[in-house]
Amino acid sequence: MDGMNELILSPGCEALGRALLHSLWQGAALAALLALVNGRLGARARYGAACAALLALVVSLGITVALCYETPLPGLAPGGLDWIPWLAPVWAAGVLAMSLRLAVAWAGSRRLVRLAGPPLPARWQEVARSLAAKMRVRKRFRLLESARVPGPALVGWLRPAILVPAGALCGLSAAQLEAVLAHELAHLARRDALVNLLVSFAEVALFYHPAAWWIGSRIRREREHCCDDLAVAVCGSAHLYAGALLRLEEARPARRALVFAARDGDLAAHIRRLVHPARTERVEWRAALASLTGLLAIATVAAALTVQEPRPEPPKPPAPAASQSERDRIYQRFGPPDEIVTEGGQERWFYRRLPGVGDRVSFEFRDEGRTAELKSQREALQRSAKELQRRAKEEQVKAVRELERAQERLKRLKEEQRRVEEEAAKLKAEQAGKAR
Repeated sequence: MDGMNELILSPGCEALGRALLHSLWQGAALAALLALVNGRLGARARYGAACAALLALVVSLGITVALCYETPLPGLAPGGLDWIPWLAPVWAAGVLAMSLRLAVAWAGSRRLVRLAGPPLPARWQEVARSLAAKMRVRKRFRLLESARVPGPALVGWLRPAILVPAGALCGLSAAQLEAVLAHELAHLARRDALVNLLVSFAEVALFYHPAAWWIGSRIRREREHCCDDLAVAVCGSAHLYAGALLRLEEARPARRALVFAARDGDLAAHIRRLVHPARTERVEWRAALASLTGLLAIATVAAALTVQEPRPEPPKPPAPAASQSERDRIYQRFGPPDEIVTEGGQERWFYRRLPGVGDRVSFEFRDEGRTAELKSQREALQRSAKELQRRAKEEQVKAVRELERAQERLKRLKEEQRRVEEEAAKLKAEQAGKAR
């Protein structure tokens, strides 16, 4: 348990908690800016602006974490916000839950492909290939029949598949079905599946932020508008495409995060935009601006709640002649110091970072008795070391002298051996002469 508390109260968790709080006003500001520019842009520009806003929110969160870790941002005094580090594990638990939710959605979309029926007849395969060539879709795809989707839907990016229900072949005219297929191929041409996956990852990281979910909904909405525009450009008639959407409304598909259907979103809004685009965009702009104004106010109040008094200066060193009990009190409150320096009768404890106090904090203690004792011990150790060095040198000299004497004895023994060998040779020669 102590290890878990130490991890949660670490500088990294504290920086992440502060960054999560700061992301409230950052996201609200980005969402308000997006609402202001939406009314003057086309569908493709609105889609790009929404993607840029979500990317900016993710990047700003990462940069804020780094800044809070290096130097806490002004206005957030940790002394009055000891609960901030606990936001990190709560955020991690939310990310885990949202990741599981995304994994379930991905598994559900892949299950639709696995349970799909046979490919559509050759006639519709040829129509889809012709539309793909016209829309410059180079990625290979499959056109499959499915009883589990009430309308055409695109699933997947690496191995994309367009699922078409058997009823659509009979309920829609050939031109209407061609327009709906053009909508799905527009998703494939624009690489919407890949972008949607990245948006889903961003929403997982920013699951707590209403502005992130609103921006994500704008991305999905404008994505459908862009595909509607491409489908109308291919089929040549907005009323024809609107009629196809009305037919598909008879059975609304289940909502899946990684499945693109031709009528995702509000059908009435789709049709209003196709018939009266200018009027529709003006109404949406006003509604979005009104909602984001309230969101900005809420985020501003939430950020204001985190503002405390200016950061207090690190405490000054304690008065001289500090008692041992004061050392114990500081040790129990802040734990062991990162560095201890003893010099000139003073002992200084250094802490790199103290939650609720500041950075690079030091405490100074003066203890003459302890300092004299340590000095005496150090001098005794030095005398002992010198004595050991003297004895080692004397032993070395003795060893050298013994070695020299041993070498002299060895030399004399060799000379004695040589004389004995010479006399033995002479005796041997005399005995040989007498024998002759």
